[in-house]
Parts: sequence; C-alpha cells; structure tokens
Amino acid sequence: MASFLHIAFSFKSGRTDIERIRKTLSTARDWYRYAPNCWIVYTNRTADKWFELLKPKLNDDDHMFICELNIAMRSGWLPEGAWTWLDKERPD
Repeated sequence: MASFLHIAFSFKSGRTDIERIRKTLSTARDWYRYAPNCWIVYTNRTADKWFELLKPKLNDDDHMFICELNIAMRSGWLPEGAWTWLDKERPD
C-alpha cells in the first residue's frame, strides 16, 4: 500500500548532483519538491529502501532524513500548489 514519505537533505559540500537525486525521486508514484532540499513522495517503497536508493548519490558530508508523513495531521505555510498536490486523489 502506498504512503507519503518526507525526504530531506542537508547538502554540506555544494558538490551534490541534485539532478541524480531528482531522477531517483521521480521513480516514486508521485512527488512534490517544496523546498530546495525537501521532497514529499507518494510511494510503495519503505523509508529504508529510499535510503538505499539515495545514499549512493550523496557525498560523505551530506545528510538525509526520511520519515513517514501523516498528511491527515498537518498545518503550515506552503505554496498553494503543495496543498493541491497533497489533496489530489491517488489510486492505491
């Protein structure tokens, strides 16, 4: 069953190839990038699997945090497009 994951990065070196990360995240069922280092993905994969896929694309001094996201309990200030993306119907 698909779920939402939040994936955040801290790019320390400035040498990280963001395009390689974007291409990998594009393999999710759906995704939204709401900040330069933050993505929400809709996926069947686990957080551990995403870590396994993304870790080789990071430099040794970069960091990554992945967690399941409960979009039913939310509040914040995001672009209107983010709220629309979160609310759209998705098949399981």
